[in-house]
Amino acid sequence: MYENFKYQPKDFPYPLNEDMERVYDMYLKKDEFYLELAVSDIHLTLKHAAVNRVFSPDKVKEMQIYFWGLLDD
Repeated sequence: MYENFKYQPKDFPYPLNEDMERVYDMYLKKDEFYLELAVSDIHLTLKHAAVNRVFSPDKVKEMQIYFWGLLDD
């Protein structure tokens, strides 16, 4: 279902995977209001992942830019 997106939820741990699914679902529904909320949520989840050293700061920044970019489509 999410194969057209760069990051696949199945490849990431909870809660990041669920945040990705929510972002993608809102993107596919073209629900701009809830998409912005979902992107805000994933931004914070990624920030926590960097603080807890789950991912490198560079990887987190790359992913944050990608998800914020979905708002421009």
